[in-house]
Amino acid sequence: MASKSLTHVTLNPLDHFPPSNYTFFCSYLPLKDGVTPDEVVSVLQEGLRRTFTQLPWLSGKVYPQSSTAPGWRPGQLEIRYDVADFEGDIALRQIRVNHVYPDEVGMSYEDLRETGFPLDAFEDEQLITAELLPSLDSAPDCFKAQINFLEGACLLVVGTQHAACDGTSYFDVWKIFASNCEKLQQPGSPWPEAPSAESQDRTILDRIWEKESTGTPMAQVDPESWSLLDLQRPGAPKIEAAKSLKTLSDDVMQAAVFYVSPEKFSALQKHCAENKPTGMNISGNDALSALVWRCMLKAKYKAALAGGHMSISKADLAAAEARLFVTLDARPDISHDMPMLYLGNLFFVNICSQPLSSLTAPETSLGIVAQAIRSVLNKATRQALLDAYTLAREVGDLDRIRLNRGHTPNSFDMVLSSLLMFPVEGVAFGGKVFANGGRPDAVRPLMRRFNRASQVCFVLPRKTYGGVELVLNLFEDEMNILLEDEEFMEWCLHYSF
Repeated sequence: MASKSLTHVTLNPLDHFPPSNYTFFCSYLPLKDGVTPDEVVSVLQEGLRRTFTQLPWLSGKVYPQSSTAPGWRPGQLEIRYDVADFEGDIALRQIRVNHVYPDEVGMSYEDLRETGFPLDAFEDEQLITAELLPSLDSAPDCFKAQINFLEGACLLVVGTQHAACDGTSYFDVWKIFASNCEKLQQPGSPWPEAPSAESQDRTILDRIWEKESTGTPMAQVDPESWSLLDLQRPGAPKIEAAKSLKTLSDDVMQAAVFYVSPEKFSALQKHCAENKPTGMNISGNDALSALVWRCMLKAKYKAALAGGHMSISKADLAAAEARLFVTLDARPDISHDMPMLYLGNLFFVNICSQPLSSLTAPETSLGIVAQAIRSVLNKATRQALLDAYTLAREVGDLDRIRLNRGHTPNSFDMVLSSLLMFPVEGVAFGGKVFANGGRPDAVRPLMRRFNRASQVCFVLPRKTYGGVELVLNLFEDEMNILLEDEEFMEWCLHYSF
């Protein structure tokens, strides 16, 4: 057996930006007739082992770095891993096996398929035992998975620790894992090429910054760059923060899946682009974001007026500000030298703020809302992104830049995370043990904790035929209002809860 020899990987400043949560998605994989659970476990274990060989840091854990490490500052994190942990045929600690029985959930796999793979069929704890928001002092694994067997199918939940991967790199890791599982079932076929060392290099951002930054002093950085890290500029009016993401509400929201057809998606973009200013391009993502933001906030506003969950006076409601936090993948924009495949954190947040009364007014068009969102997104220039990295590099305590501010159910703040352009439709886990060529019937985020902690909408990767699924959460009375909103339902089909 190989001797224990830890490798330490210092995380860069942007790896300290996200909360310490896992990103968990469930892939619904039908099995071929006659395939046993042991055969499936063997494929997934060996596929992950191969993935760890290509990405050894993924096998490790996130730790607070020792204060004696070179360049240490308060809040500094690192990944520690040992290749001995995945060599040979040792069972991988990162994968857990579970069996779910139809009488426990009242549904078979066929029932799940026929009802659109509803989010409320399972408690999150039935599908994954790992803590969604672990303390970083507990040394969370970079990668966690649980194989859940339901007769005729495997419900594979995969998660990456946010300090190690953002949403984009999560799906890159997921694709690499799937590809290795597929090749295991194709004897004689070449293994997928390992990602380049550059794509795993946590120092590449610093090299780009040293080469391309203008050297703007921290005190002179524009407000837009502070906003990209959700930081308040010194001397700026204080914004009241919502409760921490670690705070769970006693009230539980309801999550729902909606579908936008290719025709509706194209028409929505054209609708929102009418009467736009010269030179402004409204993307399909802008249009969908405008629809979701306006209609979700209309539902919350109407429910609050009717005495719903939010305890707020009419005067405060009239003066309320709505904030939309849109995650921004900076890979395409920060530098030509940044590889598009970068397996770390390289995201910021665009914050669009509008008076609630204006955002929800009958005379406010979706085009106006889309323009407001696009105007904010256009401020995230290459220089603004590099200046935001200046702030992250120069902050004295890295805990200061962590996104701990919540977007709680009882506020008018919400997060929109769009994975629209991420290509996952060709992803397959292999056709020897899995039916459908190993392609998932559906991919869904686990929402139960979000339903008690954060107002959120996930726009899922676009289908090959152009359709889009989105997942969002609201309280039941708010959801009922949304489902009756003609403006929203003109474009969206309610799929399932």
